[in-house]
Amino acid sequence: MPPLRSRFVWWFRRGERNQHENDLAGFGTQTGFDVYCEGPQDQCIVRSVRSESHKLPAGSPIIIEHSHTIFQAAQWYSVSRSQSLFGTSWPVGSLFSGTGQGGAGKYYQIKVRGKFGGLGLTDASSTTINNSSASWPVDAFKGKQATIVAGTGYGEYCAITSNTASVITCADGWVTNYYQLTIVNPGSSSKFVVEPHWSSHPTTSGTVTFAPFEFNVIEGNVGAGIGDGELYDVTAPGGQIQIGGAYSDLKRVYVSRTDWNSAGQFSFSDAINLSNLEDILIEKPDQDINVGGTTKRISWGYPRNSGGNSFYSGVSHKNMGTKPICWSYGQNGGGNEVARIDVNGYKLPWFSFAKLPAAPDGYVVFCIDSNPGCTAGGGKGRTCFRENGAWTHGESPDSMRIR
Repeated sequence: MPPLRSRFVWWFRRGERNQHENDLAGFGTQTGFDVYCEGPQDQCIVRSVRSESHKLPAGSPIIIEHSHTIFQAAQWYSVSRSQSLFGTSWPVGSLFSGTGQGGAGKYYQIKVRGKFGGLGLTDASSTTINNSSASWPVDAFKGKQATIVAGTGYGEYCAITSNTASVITCADGWVTNYYQLTIVNPGSSSKFVVEPHWSSHPTTSGTVTFAPFEFNVIEGNVGAGIGDGELYDVTAPGGQIQIGGAYSDLKRVYVSRTDWNSAGQFSFSDAINLSNLEDILIEKPDQDINVGGTTKRISWGYPRNSGGNSFYSGVSHKNMGTKPICWSYGQNGGGNEVARIDVNGYKLPWFSFAKLPAAPDGYVVFCIDSNPGCTAGGGKGRTCFRENGAWTHGESPDSMRIR
């Protein structure tokens, strides 16, 4: 009898509308995971799961495909619903989050019930947050955050340093979480809310006391990280994903916070790292804004082993670990390689020819020492084009332009 293999598969047929709701005692009360797989001999597979709880799968090694949880915390202000938490009172244990534009994308849980402070949707004007019809208590908003949620300056926020009865002052100016969003001062069309200053780790608003509600949407065995995981088309908002290892593969993963990996570090500095991280996008309700005809999104970067951040921060990128990217072209029949580019941040190899070898029409080569006939000598950099079976120097015809 052949040995049994422990390959756990959790999957659903399309159209059966299968889902999990494991927060039956109230959202945030779930203790386990919707799917749990421990100690398999091969990879666990979780496929096509839709969950309305907050913890999706756990296990390692694991493959998770086409599976999603949803963002369920109430937002400080919802553009789509025109609702604000300002002045409202919620039961102990309720979860909420910041605005889609200025919030951190994480959940917070109410510990002491009261009424939220701050401000709901309010007009601004001129180059300051100025509302002549207001009668705010002096310095009531000091230490909080003003976030522009409509009009000029949409997507910007500032840390409030003081306020009078009608003017809010942010001494350090406006900032934004959005990639390539130009900072401008608010104008007569601007509308803003005042919410907690999330980056200063707040615990109170008005008479409400709250705390961060930290959890892993996805993790490994018994609270450990995933050392070998494949995530494809996965949505994991509110919490984090605890994943690392030199072999993990993530593609089209949607998270709501920039610190989405609770494993903390990426082994980019190791000698061998075969992990592949591609198209990991920050996505939360009311986040996407359209400015100047383009949709702006939140940028993020990888933390490094040293405790700092990687040099690159952007909306979406593909990180190949320590693998170089190579393009090679060799002659038919096993001849010498005539072109090679090695892009891994170290060096680009070069080759010397008295005369460029034959190549298909349409090829382009830049020579650092070439005469007009595209042979060695001349002491001048030239771009040579392969045309009609020969190398020529000069303007490339339209049929040969690089597009």
